[in-house]
Amino acid sequence: MSIEEVEVIIGREKGIVEPSCGVTANAIMKLFLDKDGFSYCFENEQTLSLEQLQERLSCMPECKSFVLRVNDGALGHAYIVDIPKGENSCRPAFLYQSDLGEGVTRKLRFEDWMTHKALTPILLDDICNYFSCMSQNKTDLEQIATLFDIDGNVKMLRKENIQYQKHDNFSFQLFEYDTDNIEKTLR
Repeated sequence: MSIEEVEVIIGREKGIVEPSCGVTANAIMKLFLDKDGFSYCFENEQTLSLEQLQERLSCMPECKSFVLRVNDGALGHAYIVDIPKGENSCRPAFLYQSDLGEGVTRKLRFEDWMTHKALTPILLDDICNYFSCMSQNKTDLEQIATLFDIDGNVKMLRKENIQYQKHDNFSFQLFEYDTDNIEKTLR
């Protein structure tokens, strides 16, 4: 990581600055994927449409783990879905995010999310259902709160900030990852 990237994540001399959701998502992707010979860079990676993602998810090997980076136009949000190996019919997933609180959801520090919610699995089917509903202009605030609010509180959402014209504006990046590589990266 360059000095500029580190400063974006931890701040400068004026104090620590909480990163935007996109910066957090990129940093998490690097944690999962960077290894000798490969360094993740959001701008250089190919994105998938919802249809392409659904196709890839339907044939994921159960013995492999995947990480999904989502750019969500309706929420104006970027986040990560960790999809560890497991049975596809009820495959658990884990959502990782931070938020500056300028959109639909309230301000959220990555550390708070990781402490209170990140270890609580969601079903992969639930997040895929969210993608499908939003792409069909079906907004379910309960579903949004359950997935993205630290307390699951619908009253904390700002519905007026949903970008209805961007419901189908999702882009996805899906990669297989090796759990041993993450352990090496963390050392």
